[in-house]
Amino acid sequence: MSNPDLINLRRKRLYIHKQLARYEPLVERLRASLEETNAAIQAICPDLNLPPRFHQPNRHFKRGELPRIVREIMWQAGGPIAVRTIALAALARKGVTLPGPGTMRHTRKLVRGILGRWETLGKARTVGRDKGTRRVLV
Repeated sequence: MSNPDLINLRRKRLYIHKQLARYEPLVERLRASLEETNAAIQAICPDLNLPPRFHQPNRHFKRGELPRIVREIMWQAGGPIAVRTIALAALARKGVTLPGPGTMRHTRKLVRGILGRWETLGKARTVGRDKGTRRVLV
């Protein structure tokens, strides 16, 4: 046991166990408080639907991955391209060849948000109107 790396890792492990023991009672109290609060809300308004605790991460794209893919698709297009086409190409790059309507809608919304931010920064531009709307990089 003379390996200093192993000794340091064992110390770190012990430290983490002590931290867990210290914070677990606090977490339990917070969970109990949350349950009481939810029960009070439901008592006042039983038909109110409370939102889920956390936002669900995107199943197909990691954080920051979709803007990079959108930029690459738009560069390869070389001209104005529809948001739907961008969304389909992005999903195809991730191996989703036949996306469901929910997946397509969610991806289109994300792509529109990315392009909207780029438009405010002057990196992209909208060409056309209504169904003929296309986006192009500046």
